[in-house]
Amino acid sequence: MKPKKVIILMFSIILTSFAALATNVFAWLRPLERIYLDNAQGTTDNTAYYAGGKGTSAEPYIINSPIHLYNLAWLQYLGNYPTKTYFVVEADLDMEGYVLPPIGTGKYPFVSSFDGGEHIIANLQVSNAIGENEGQIKKYPVGVTSSNFADCEIVGFFGQVGDKNTSYTTSSVAPEVKNFYLDQTTINTETSSTLAGIGVGYVNGEVSGVGISNSEIKFNNSSASRLDANITNNLSDYTLVGYCQDKYKNTTTITDI
Repeated sequence: MKPKKVIILMFSIILTSFAALATNVFAWLRPLERIYLDNAQGTTDNTAYYAGGKGTSAEPYIINSPIHLYNLAWLQYLGNYPTKTYFVVEADLDMEGYVLPPIGTGKYPFVSSFDGGEHIIANLQVSNAIGENEGQIKKYPVGVTSSNFADCEIVGFFGQVGDKNTSYTTSSVAPEVKNFYLDQTTINTETSSTLAGIGVGYVNGEVSGVGISNSEIKFNNSSASRLDANITNNLSDYTLVGYCQDKYKNTTTITDI
């Protein structure tokens, strides 16, 4: 039997502060129930969306079921993590039936820390469009609609990691995404111009220990083009990451298993 190839990316990017206002009041949609997050409950300090934790480095928010990852994706989309917040995955996740927005957008980039704990995230779909067609987002918070959902031009499991205009000088402040494996992941993009990577679309931070197998990117717009032709030479190998600067990319390793 021919061995599968798992692509492991090990690189560090220290580039660019952020200005994002948290959404204070919104209604939240989960399967079979609604949860309301208001000023009395707080925003990012609320633990109802995770298995535990406080979002600090000592007590990160715990993700151990698909709904927790769903919550993270939408809370991030709505701008609830403008400063470095910590997340850790404590179980393998089967995301069958979920289609998520990219975690981190141009408006609200992911500036936090996500530690996958060496777990597998399987059967995940990511999209930058809301609708009823295959591969489009169908479950989303109350208040978000197909008309007010902002198309995300940078797509991936993580969309934009790090603010483009901030220079992160140390690892303690830099955003980080690390230690997880994606299997059977599909990235769907429907914008006319896009930057896409299966793991991360754009990185201005630290990414390490990420493995991907049996995954793909689908460009569902026949006129789709790269977001910026000037970065063509910096597109990473294997479409694991859409963009990173060469001077920050240390190693890319392919391992047969």
